[in-house]
Amino acid sequence: MNFHVVIVNYNSENYVQSLYDSLRETSTEPFVYNICDNGSSNKSKAFLEDMKLKNEMISLYYRQQTDELPSSRHHAAAVDLILSHIPDNNYCLVIDVDCYMFAPN
Repeated sequence: MNFHVVIVNYNSENYVQSLYDSLRETSTEPFVYNICDNGSSNKSKAFLEDMKLKNEMISLYYRQQTDELPSSRHHAAAVDLILSHIPDNNYCLVIDVDCYMFAPN
């Protein structure tokens, strides 16, 4: 059984690195990082691919936003995409990309 962190990225390369670093610094448990790029239009995709090369525990997914869904549903669709690839009986933490985890004092 693994502990999966689910992150949706949309033009947030600066935030995703801070979140990733904070999770690694505050936990002794190895996480499986599942990151979906949700149609970014900046350098986020290349940044995420570089992160993946440095850590085999990162899985990347790509989703292109379409006009089929209202804008408020794109994040949920990206989370659904990631969750469909995580095996049953695993723990998942769905966390916003602009969050930061602090170590206990």
